[in-house]
Amino acid sequence: MRLRNLGYWAAVATCVELALGELVGWLRFAFTSDLRGPDFFGYYGISLLLLHRGPGVVYDYAVQKQFQDQVTAQWGGQYNLLPYLLPPWVTPIFYPLGLLPFRAAYISWGASILLLVALAIALLLRAAGLRGRKALLGGAAAAASLPVYVLLLQGQSDALMLAALAASSLFLTRGERVLSETLDLAVRVDSARLTSPQRGWGAGAGGFAALALVKPQLILLLPALLLVRRAWRAVAAFAAVVALLVLLSLLVFGWQALLQWVRILAPWAFSGGGGFAVDTQSQYSLRGLLQLAGLPLTAQLAVLIACLLGLAALLWRSRAEVRIQVALALVGSFALSPYQHAHDLSLLVAPGLLLAGALPSLQRPRAGAWVLLGAWLGLELLVFVPLLTAVAVVAVSGFLAWECWPSGVRRRR
Repeated sequence: MRLRNLGYWAAVATCVELALGELVGWLRFAFTSDLRGPDFFGYYGISLLLLHRGPGVVYDYAVQKQFQDQVTAQWGGQYNLLPYLLPPWVTPIFYPLGLLPFRAAYISWGASILLLVALAIALLLRAAGLRGRKALLGGAAAAASLPVYVLLLQGQSDALMLAALAASSLFLTRGERVLSETLDLAVRVDSARLTSPQRGWGAGAGGFAALALVKPQLILLLPALLLVRRAWRAVAAFAAVVALLVLLSLLVFGWQALLQWVRILAPWAFSGGGGFAVDTQSQYSLRGLLQLAGLPLTAQLAVLIACLLGLAALLWRSRAEVRIQVALALVGSFALSPYQHAHDLSLLVAPGLLLAGALPSLQRPRAGAWVLLGAWLGLELLVFVPLLTAVAVVAVSGFLAWECWPSGVRRRR
């Protein structure tokens, strides 16, 4: 017991030290460097574009390059275009950044990322059912995750998505918990009239899932989960929020900009729009492993589509606990995404904490604990051994699929 306590506090201290070191490193970079390097300059260029040219030309590469050059002029030299690909419904968020000087905008955006990540971790700890010592270790490990630091340093947009996914996960798990309690109380009254736990998933789960469509290619299985589990209120809310986002995009940007976004996004997922290669932008997923194996492009896409359909069918048949299903939908979406970046790995905080909370409900809890530890270490090595990171992401997906296999009723919380 003493050794276990010593190991626990050593792990917590290590994670806290890593998190504090990363925060200090970011503060030093934000206040003392020339801010050259992070992707944030692309978002700042979009904010200037919105201020001076309006939303109608946001997806014109030539105009994007013109305003990015205004930002990079402070460093001298020539810089390649960093294409802006986020959906129109996300773009207005960047508008206020152009009202600030570049450094003030970077620091303000970084502070927003810190707040959103902290909120997401708090929501996920509750969704996962982690309390006390487990919550302390889980929160510290999530905060210390290297992808979170990369997200903060790059000034990227994943924090918005992570917070929405955390809120959706909370509604999903709360819906099952409330209905499970109802089942326990009412089973002696009329068990034949009771619905499945997934029928308790309300509008909040679908609404926040739609708000997480900052990078739609990274959460393809989450709306599929709502659909195959017949969570109709959540599906209706998801569809309603998506329709509202599209309508607002049309009103603000117009048809031409929306169609232009679609035209540049579709080829980008396969080979990179405008001649930009995506080989190095899919190295943390199954597609990256397939590229290393030498499979041609069409074969890669066929495997990804087949696996997505297979996981959707598995979620349809699965009787696993909701935290395991949601974790599989999230990590499976990432593993089978056509492209992603290092900072996008921060989204895996969500399935990681859900898996941590669901360990007692697993058929193989000891194996689950080792898989979770290995995945965290794999994420920490993303800069040094990206191949190992990809293997870790795919391995977690495989393990959760194994747990979701419909071989019997799983233990609940």
